[in-house]
Amino acid sequence: MKKKSQYRNLEDTFALLGAKPQKGPLTIERVLKILSGKGRYLLVFLLSIPFCFPIEMPWLSIPIGAFIAFMGLRMSFGKQVWLPESILTRKISVKSMKGFSKGGVWVIQKMKYFLHPRLDVLCHSTLTHYVNGCLITLLGVALALPYSAPLVGLTAAWSLLLLSLGLLEDDGVVVIIGYVSAVLTFVFYLFT
Repeated sequence: MKKKSQYRNLEDTFALLGAKPQKGPLTIERVLKILSGKGRYLLVFLLSIPFCFPIEMPWLSIPIGAFIAFMGLRMSFGKQVWLPESILTRKISVKSMKGFSKGGVWVIQKMKYFLHPRLDVLCHSTLTHYVNGCLITLLGVALALPYSAPLVGLTAAWSLLLLSLGLLEDDGVVVIIGYVSAVLTFVFYLFT
């Protein structure tokens, strides 16, 4: 059964984030609430971007991969993202939030043709929440492990990016592409 939330789509949410700071700076906690439960997918999306390029950064991939794995584990059991109080209460300046919002709207508008709600059963059912959480956990571990094959980290990052983007926009087709990319990650890991 589809869970009702305030969340409409990513473009509307970025626009909302740009409008909210008129009353003053937003905290990270408030931003996560505005995202109505989708904040965890936005975090996975943002954290995976630096690893989507063929540059090895083991000093960064280990802690970030471990954090993504931890978030995925919580997701699979239906728990909210846990962040330290010091991060949750951190304020984001009005200028930064407006810039983030404007950039986010621009990117989503460019991707509208490819990214839009479809096959949303892959984004909302209890079973798929569990499967997606477990997959994010495994991909986070793959990103965190020190490895000699650069393709493992690269495909893990792209899998996380696609999976989180599909879940953010309720696009089951992009989620499926993320699944295929995840299978390639595990194949590369097993055979390298």
